[in-house]
Amino acid sequence: IPDSAIWNLRFRLGFSPSNQNLLRIFLLADQSDLTSANGYFLEIGETGSQDAIRFFRQDAGAKTLLAVGQPSLVAVNPDIRLKIKRSKTGVWEVEAAAGNGALQFQYSISDATFGGGANRFFGFQCVYTSSNIGKFYFDDISILPDVPDTQPPVLLSANAVDATQVKAVFDEKLDSLSAVNAANYS
Repeated sequence: IPDSAIWNLRFRLGFSPSNQNLLRIFLLADQSDLTSANGYFLEIGETGSQDAIRFFRQDAGAKTLLAVGQPSLVAVNPDIRLKIKRSKTGVWEVEAAAGNGALQFQYSISDATFGGGANRFFGFQCVYTSSNIGKFYFDDISILPDVPDTQPPVLLSANAVDATQVKAVFDEKLDSLSAVNAANYS
């Protein structure tokens, strides 16, 4: 797993998470034994109705809470898409969406205690009572290097919608801030 990477995945839990039934998603660990590894993980599950996606650093099994996302997002039978990005300098950004909704920013945290490289591990730790053993679901998992986009978008078509609006179609998704800046068009 490189220092600069993007994790995409989807998970669904067929139960409401708690302290006894939870999911840990290890994004970066220095060994396959996730319980004693050094690295970073997301945790889904806490008692109560305010369950959020929590971000931890783990040092030889001891965990330190670094960030907490939107309250109640993962409180009841969560079906969540995640996008996690880590920069080479150790800036982590977490976005999440319920179901097929739009990704929403959860938090950004800077921690470069542990880096990427060879012999780094990704994994899931499912903690459950016997009634929830088969209620963890995972899909669309990818871990990719964060390669900068150096190619500008290509205009595929442009049509007048009315006297004051033009519909422009590009070959890739545009940055929402620069797409609405009139100075970027001629």
